Amino acid sequence: MDSKIREFREDDIPELLEIAKTTWEGHDHLPGMLKHWMSNSNCNPFVMELDGKVVSVANLKVIDQGKTGWMEGLRVHPDFREQGLAALMTNHIVDVASAMKLPKIRLVTATENLAPRKLAESVDMSIIGQYSVFWKGWRRNFKWTYEVDSVKRMESSDVLEFAQSHPELLPNTTLIHLWDVFDLTRKNVDVIAKTAEFWSGEESSASLSSGFQHDTRYGPEWCFTIYATTPDAFLSNLSVHLNHARDLGIKILMCIHPPDFEEQYQNVKWLKRRNHGIQLLLFERVLS
Repeated sequence: MDSKIREFREDDIPELLEIAKTTWEGHDHLPGMLKHWMSNSNCNPFVMELDGKVVSVANLKVIDQGKTGWMEGLRVHPDFREQGLAALMTNHIVDVASAMKLPKIRLVTATENLAPRKLAESVDMSIIGQYSVFWKGWRRNFKWTYEVDSVKRMESSDVLEFAQSHPELLPNTTLIHLWDVFDLTRKNVDVIAKTAEFWSGEESSASLSSGFQHDTRYGPEWCFTIYATTPDAFLSNLSVHLNHARDLGIKILMCIHPPDFEEQYQNVKWLKRRNHGIQLLLFERVLS
């Protein structure tokens, strides 16, 4: 078969949407990313063609003020999996990052997905972090508050100093914003602050969180990340974000947090049943 890897075009979208239907049980976030890739000059998306048919896609997004190549969106059509196409796309993206002289590359993948993990390891990437994500929606209003720790709104200008004074919160000195992971720098805090708000607590234990409204094809989500050192700090931040989402009329939560707090799901009645949840691994390779 005749194959080639080329730059992504707008007329590739219908074929890529078909691929997305078979990923994550139809909950793939790829459809919402495609137009963003086209409009963002920092994105470098590629597709693979076999005999004129688009069978794979992947994107290299430059973040951290040009210091990180973020590898994302790798998909292969189900009829062409287990043929080495994902490896070809991965190696192509790494070659592009090297040619662009990016200092490092990163990606995240689900803990349970052994194939993507092997792909990352095949290009000499190593695990540097792990975090959990859950989605929870509700139809009826309910009341739940947890205020063991006082959590207050924080100005973005204070985030860097706060995080540096509590290094236990960010062991990898990174900030997670939706699907991207940024180095902890003043400029990156400002980038996140363009769409997100910050909260912090430091009474009995330290905590930091950020959240923003993320518009999806299922409706608006309140997407937030919690960094905490104790269950009380985690639950106190969770309470703040739940009630903030309710105030905004948003009825879907997407919460990103350290995996240690998954056991708290069973201690909160409304969290015992969730729409969806995954654990993610953060991989990195230093290129230069």
